[in-house]
Amino acid sequence: MEVELIDIIAPEITQLNPANSAIIAPGLETVKVDFSEYIAPETVKQDNFKVFDANDNLLVPQNIQQLNDGKTVELNFVTLAEGAYRLEINAAQITDLSGNALGSENIINTFSIEPARVTTLFNNIIDINPNREGIQAYENTKLDLRANIFEPDGGSIEQVDFFINDEIIATDTNGSIFSTDIYLPDISTEYSAVTISARGIDNNGEFSYTDPLEAEIANIFSDEILYPVETQLTEIARGDINFWERTY
Repeated sequence: MEVELIDIIAPEITQLNPANSAIIAPGLETVKVDFSEYIAPETVKQDNFKVFDANDNLLVPQNIQQLNDGKTVELNFVTLAEGAYRLEINAAQITDLSGNALGSENIINTFSIEPARVTTLFNNIIDINPNREGIQAYENTKLDLRANIFEPDGGSIEQVDFFINDEIIATDTNGSIFSTDIYLPDISTEYSAVTISARGIDNNGEFSYTDPLEAEIANIFSDEILYPVETQLTEIARGDINFWERTY
């Protein structure tokens, strides 16, 4: 007696690359879908595997091929630009060799391409006059600076440079926490206000900058001097951020 075995098990997606909601570094050229079994070659076509950019433009791959004994579908593109993308898989039209469909509804996979970058600059500046706009600080104040960074899959920050008035004053290649200690300069005709910022360099040699942190410096005497009760702050400069000196 002959027994005919009938395949009624539908294929499944075992892995998406990029994964759903993934954020990956620039340089992506391929989108892959791995299946649990061999996919019928006639169903492996662009109509069933569509990639759209953030503006809903359909991207045409250079080619679509099957790998891994027919279990992997790979779409090859010219290097995709930074931005958001959407992969739409027409599950109802994708079958195994027995005609079992992947599903009845489209499968949506989103991902984005973003570079590694420095985002913000943490600091411990104490604003001596928080009622005024901006930051006001005493000269020679020690600042603990730390660059907050964003690193996507496949991207990393290799170096962070710290600047005062566009001049590098420290460089860190720690690789995990990028930080440095600096001192605000003494107030002078050269320095009455400073701009502090950080620049990151990623593994592709690309640069990214934090928003500048602007502070005006105030004149202060040595910490060892004990000020009498009548000590007061006197404004000596005007602007978005002001300078102060102590008088008594």
